[in-house]
Amino acid sequence: MPTACVAGCVEACDEARELVPRVAVAPVKWCYGFRAARMLAPKTAQEIIRRTVAAALKEALPALADGEQEIK
Repeated sequence: MPTACVAGCVEACDEARELVPRVAVAPVKWCYGFRAARMLAPKTAQEIIRRTVAAALKEALPALADGEQEIK
């Protein structure tokens, strides 16, 4: 299945980039061991993910780049 964007912990984003070099990534969590992590506030994470997905889809789907579709 084609993958345009991966969001989540920085390790998952790094792994996705190794497997699919052109994939868009939106890291929103950083792990510091088995039981500790730093995460972005939900609204901030949602906005970063929304912008990253929109940019990835515009690149992957030419019709979106021309404004023929709206991403919600």
